[in-house]
Amino acid sequence: MPDTKIGLNQVDKPAPLWYRRLSNALIIFVIPGAVGLLQGWGLPDKVLNHWMLVLSFLPAAIKGLGTILGNGQIYSPSNQVIDQQTSK
Repeated sequence: MPDTKIGLNQVDKPAPLWYRRLSNALIIFVIPGAVGLLQGWGLPDKVLNHWMLVLSFLPAAIKGLGTILGNGQIYSPSNQVIDQQTSK
């Protein structure tokens, strides 16, 4: 975790493994489970709609954060190298 960096310069680098595993668990299991739980509670429609909006936005927020996280590693080859090769 000491190599975890955040910033726009980390876009071409993979997110830390712990974050990738956490985001997968949240998106595949936890958020859909929370949706099912909330639907079964019998909340008023207005409150339920607000919670569903929040839960439907969470995967985008989680993946967006993962885009700007980096773990100090680089993909081989980088996106810049691929772009240069395809532009020739």
